[in-house]
Amino acid sequence: MLIQQLRTLEDDGIVMWTIFPEVPPRVKYCLSDMRIVLSLSMEALIDCAFLRREKAARG
Repeated sequence: MLIQQLRTLEDDGIVMWTIFPEVPPRVKYCLSDMRIVLSLSMEALIDCAFLRREKAARG
């Protein structure tokens, strides 16, 4: 399941991976430059969630 998710993220250009010719094979995953765009979007979503929570707490 994890491998499928990582491959989907790679297909979407979010994750990059490097395979090392070792025994057993070793793979290194890292985030692509798209992480910058995604992090800005995630920050906005998190800010919105906090605002909604504060508003709900006030009644």
